[in-house]
Amino acid sequence: MIYHFIVNPRARSGLGEMLWKQLEPELCRKRIDYQIHLTTKKKDAGKIASEITEDGQEHMFVVLGGDGTLNEVLSGIKSLEKVTLGYIPIGSSNDFARGTGIPGDPFEALDTILSPKRVEKMDIGVLKREGKGRRFAVSAGIGFDAAVCHEVCVSKWKRVLNLLKIGKLSYAVVAMDRIIKDRPVKLELTLDDGSMKVFERTYFAAFMNLPYEGGGFKFCPDASGSDGFLDIMVVSDLSKLKILCLLPTAFSGKHTRFKGVTILKCRSVKVVTDRALPLHTDGEPSFLSKEIEVSLENVVVQDYLQLFAVEKKKRNINEEIMVLPNVHLIQTKHISRAMEKQEGNHYSKDKSGEDTSEVFDVREYREGDTYHRIYWKLSAKIDEFLVKEYSLSEEHKIHLFLDLYIEQNITEKSCIQERMDKFLEILASISWSMQRENWHHSVIWWDEQEHLLREVDVTSEKETYRMLEQVCLSGFYKSSYDIEKLYTEQKRQDKNMYHAYGRYGEHGMLLSTDGSFSYDGVKETDFKAGQLDEDWKQWKLEM
Repeated sequence: MIYHFIVNPRARSGLGEMLWKQLEPELCRKRIDYQIHLTTKKKDAGKIASEITEDGQEHMFVVLGGDGTLNEVLSGIKSLEKVTLGYIPIGSSNDFARGTGIPGDPFEALDTILSPKRVEKMDIGVLKREGKGRRFAVSAGIGFDAAVCHEVCVSKWKRVLNLLKIGKLSYAVVAMDRIIKDRPVKLELTLDDGSMKVFERTYFAAFMNLPYEGGGFKFCPDASGSDGFLDIMVVSDLSKLKILCLLPTAFSGKHTRFKGVTILKCRSVKVVTDRALPLHTDGEPSFLSKEIEVSLENVVVQDYLQLFAVEKKKRNINEEIMVLPNVHLIQTKHISRAMEKQEGNHYSKDKSGEDTSEVFDVREYREGDTYHRIYWKLSAKIDEFLVKEYSLSEEHKIHLFLDLYIEQNITEKSCIQERMDKFLEILASISWSMQRENWHHSVIWWDEQEHLLREVDVTSEKETYRMLEQVCLSGFYKSSYDIEKLYTEQKRQDKNMYHAYGRYGEHGMLLSTDGSFSYDGVKETDFKAGQLDEDWKQWKLEM
């Protein structure tokens, strides 16, 4: 099948053309059959997609551009069920890539497109106005956020910030200006279950298929492109000053804690306002309207591996189910809290800590908060107690190395499985116990199947489960590797990464498949099969 590359050469102030010139030789080297379609102006991408799909045949598209270019292609396709659509993000906001986990490296994204491995269902939104519909992959909106999208499209700020490689800040700059100018309206939502929600003083409503919009605003943290639901955020009954204070917290999704921010879920919704407001789909502006309908279409797409992919026919699929190991809470002891309190230059984006040199979040006061955390200046402005949460430095995390070596004489499948079960039980218990103590740690191991060193940062229970799954998929190996040495060498070669183990080697742990556990090069304990319950009671994890 021919790959149709739809390229926006002007994306990100000319980055699109430059990246295409770097990617095309890779296609020639791999002898890929392709055609190139360059856009020259707005709506070209949609017209190209429409013309190619008019024949009703199956086609493969690859889009190089931003969320706007992707939106044009989606809306231009005649029949989604006959199209496989790949995406290489090079826009200024890239909210679709951010929400689906598409890699930012264009070559990595291209490799995934050329070697797809699985397909999954993903929802595509549809916004209808006066009987005409337009699709969206990320979000649609009415009111303030749509007005921001309108203004960004014509703003000089976007081009200037793109040249400085901080284009996503153009949305934040315009947002600050728009909130001062806009007037609230009455908004009525009629959900698919028949219930009606009325908001008297509304600034905007966002209809989210994925968590992010506007260059990283995490408006609906729980939004998923595969759950069959729209997530709606309504901002109403707030002063403009409070909205300005809330906007920065939306980058981390913490704004949902405040009064005046309402989150709803539905499959479809009818929206009526008392005056016409701007609209947008995936950041692309539309006409003003007082009445719209928003719903979902269901298509089969590749989202984990960065592709839309339509299933051609039903197949019998054998699924492997991973059963989580037993998890034990290990006794822990703080010898020093230096790791949490030391200052650093790199901070966790998801978790707070004790580094007072950097503020992680500003939130409402809760019972038990100490007075020294109160943000007095901002609290006085909005007449409400606000509290600072400090950041967690990532430069002082713990490194937990895994040696997945297994002896040559162990060949029976049942023995290997028994060893894996025991190993995962020990690993899960250590990681989970550290996570409970807010000990930021990364788990590092050698994946012999892929011939690469894997590293997973663990700051939540969900990441612990994700790490266990990846270790299980990597499996054991029968060659001997010095994991700590491999890691040190890789970090010395990669100048873009700041986790230099050589600098923080005193926080290195090593867990082997035979149950031996070392810390700072000194063997701490041997976990024995059949007596793990006793080992947990006797052993204490000290940090």
